[in-house]
Amino acid sequence: MASCLHQGQRRKGSGEPYLSHLMGVASLVIRYDGTDTEAAGALLHDAAEDCGGEETLDRISREIGLEVADIVRGCSDCLETPKPPWRKRKEAFIRSLQDASPSVILVSNCDKIYNLGTILDDFRNEGEAVWKRFTGKKDNTLWYYRTLTKFYLESGKPAPAEKLSRIMQALEKEI
Repeated sequence: MASCLHQGQRRKGSGEPYLSHLMGVASLVIRYDGTDTEAAGALLHDAAEDCGGEETLDRISREIGLEVADIVRGCSDCLETPKPPWRKRKEAFIRSLQDASPSVILVSNCDKIYNLGTILDDFRNEGEAVWKRFTGKKDNTLWYYRTLTKFYLESGKPAPAEKLSRIMQALEKEI
């Protein structure tokens, strides 16, 4: 389902197939002792946000299960079209994590590990130009990841939170 929903999509910057991101996040969830349901949620974590909103969530619920759909909903920062302004969406997402299930926190944390690791790699290759691809540009993107890192360190599973923190520290040293 993830492959079909994201067919033809590419990652910002690298241009790699979007499916590589989804598989990477699922791999991290498994590495950090996630369940099969959490791994399925990781594979589909961007499906509703990027591929159809509530209609896609309903399909996931019917075909894969309500628990997976709940993870996808919890990992989505917006299901509206058009999307609200970037900062408003990110602030709302951060607030939503306060009441999120451990499954949502794990999948979301693994998503941020993958994304921030990619940003670090791309920064090392491209320098400051990397920030141009982000709606939040440099300052807001860093604010977002710093805020999430702090949140994950204070809640959820410590191993993935510490991994995200190490990536954030490495990026901070280089910027």
